[in-house]
Amino acid sequence: MSLEGAIHDRWAGATALVPRVPAARVFTGAARGDVPLPYVVLVREGETARLRTSSLTEVSDIVVRFEIYVAELDAGKAIAEAIRGEFNRRGFALSLGTCLVMQGTSEQEQPAADGTWTVTASYLARVAVPVAS
Repeated sequence: MSLEGAIHDRWAGATALVPRVPAARVFTGAARGDVPLPYVVLVREGETARLRTSSLTEVSDIVVRFEIYVAELDAGKAIAEAIRGEFNRRGFALSLGTCLVMQGTSEQEQPAADGTWTVTASYLARVAVPVAS
């Protein structure tokens, strides 16, 4: 399971997130079709080169952005706060490896011409995966 898949699974079990945005409205890469607000898109912005450790593990830093699309700014801020509560300074298992920790790095708010809002919350995830010997 990828980092994004693990985030999605964790979201589906998060009692603070699901009432605000059901897991079915959390997308990876792009939202397809006519999706009702609110919804969230996970975007992988980049990844550092992997560093191999002496314990046969590769560690890399991955930047993940939560793009939160909402009708009202207050709702977007509440979703960003719930994301912080679930993911900031937390680690979790992947199917192959571990997200050692996710750390929030920035949040931005952007109004759209139609009166809706996009709140963007960026995180840095430190991921460790075993190296095949």
